[in-house]
Amino acid sequence: PPGFMVLEGLLIRLFGDGGTLLPALLVVSAVCCAVWMTLLRQHLMPLLRPGFATLAPLVPFGFPLVPFYMLSPLGLAFGETFAISFFLTAFLLALQAQRRGSLGCAVAAGLALALSAYFRSQFEALTNFLTVGALVYTLVIFFVNRWAGTPRHALRVALVIVTVAQTAMLPWRIHNYLDNSRLAWVHTSNVVARNS
Repeated sequence: PPGFMVLEGLLIRLFGDGGTLLPALLVVSAVCCAVWMTLLRQHLMPLLRPGFATLAPLVPFGFPLVPFYMLSPLGLAFGETFAISFFLTAFLLALQAQRRGSLGCAVAAGLALALSAYFRSQFEALTNFLTVGALVYTLVIFFVNRWAGTPRHALRVALVIVTVAQTAMLPWRIHNYLDNSRLAWVHTSNVVARNS
């Protein structure tokens, strides 16, 4: 997926191709982590004491692999920081959209979900799974329960999130179709087969 290359290209254009690329990536990754950590703190504030809600987002960084993949120079080169940060942001925005009844948060969650897929292809598969799950759940609710007792807002939030995510992912799919005549998100297996 093109997300990391586009980000690197923007940073090179901004700062030149000198030695400032890695520090700039580190700053951007720290900002991405700060966003999901702030959202997590907001989500936990009604549930925990303020001190615990503030410290809880730091817990993942106590595990040895998290700082490596999220903040180290080598981990930054994989683009994991951005994909994971955008996915966590999408998840937390989805919870806020549900809690607040905000379709704006649902749209932002869909965009963050798409951005995670633009950085790592595994998140595209997860987005497709979530889309199919939301559609199946909607059909089951409609045909089995006829909406009886179903929180329609929860359904609307889920459908908005997956619709926005799939719409935001459409440009890359169109690019792949024009380039390879396939709508697949990545063509890694084709490239490996051709190279072998």
